[in-house]
Amino acid sequence: MKQGLWLALGLGAALAVVACGDDTNNNNNSTSSSSSGSGGSGGAGGSGGAGGGSEIEVQTHISPDGFGVDSHLIVGPTEVVLVDGQFFTAEAEKVVELVKGTNKKLKAVFLTHAHPDHYLGMEVIRSAFPDAKFVTTAAVLADYDAKKDGTLAFAQQNFPGQVPDKVVTFTALAETTITVDGHTLDVVEIGDAGESVEAAGLALNEQKAFFAGDLIYNKEHLWLAECNFDGWIKNLDALATKGFTTFYPGHGEKATATVIDEDKKYLNDAKPILEAAATADEAVAQLEAAYPTWGGEGLLSFGITNYFMACKMP
Repeated sequence: MKQGLWLALGLGAALAVVACGDDTNNNNNSTSSSSSGSGGSGGAGGSGGAGGGSEIEVQTHISPDGFGVDSHLIVGPTEVVLVDGQFFTAEAEKVVELVKGTNKKLKAVFLTHAHPDHYLGMEVIRSAFPDAKFVTTAAVLADYDAKKDGTLAFAQQNFPGQVPDKVVTFTALAETTITVDGHTLDVVEIGDAGESVEAAGLALNEQKAFFAGDLIYNKEHLWLAECNFDGWIKNLDALATKGFTTFYPGHGEKATATVIDEDKKYLNDAKPILEAAATADEAVAQLEAAYPTWGGEGLLSFGITNYFMACKMP
């Protein structure tokens, strides 16, 4: 119970940086798209499709702050599927504009895990697209339903007028696939508690691409406040065996398979630093020195503060 409370408060405090107008990583504030037939770079906000001549392309919005939250839009000839939302109303509105810009039907919205930076703004999206299905796995749904009301109340109190006044009702998928104009997205459940307690991703196997949620961060400091280093590494090891070559992370730009080893190294480097550090500030300084080019300053500073409260307190 104590850990869950600190986690909720820690993430809320972290997002206060965004609310106060911190413009760290503003170079990530853009949407991107490219034809997946050409596999183009997609610009500063992320990357486009994975290549291979498919009709599917990917467009990405990354929030312009020290948290770099990703919303990925999987675009077919007539339909689109959205993977994850945003925390603040203003960022969710940008995702709505991204969807509208395709001039295609939003078929479904898939939630990868129950962290509020990925779902709290969903009501904005639901209001704009009332016919879309909002879905996740049964395990993620149970975690979401247990946390959503308390999280919303905390966010409304601390960020009045900046978040929606209600949260979306998700339903558990009855099937293990989602389709976009006949192209199959396989639902992949993440086996162990790691970055979050429960999580799932979507595999676009025809492009060897994986929409990883927060299992993968790309050169953004990892959110370490749930204390599950070993489980996270185990999940990354399992992912490495799946043969994916393109990864759409929960934070940061589109990545290649090298991101798995990069994230594992970060976790292995961070664990002894956190165990030995006397204070959160000391640990933050050491990780900044070890990874000086990585973004996600909010994820780092508030995540480490939360780690000290949730994982090191007796």
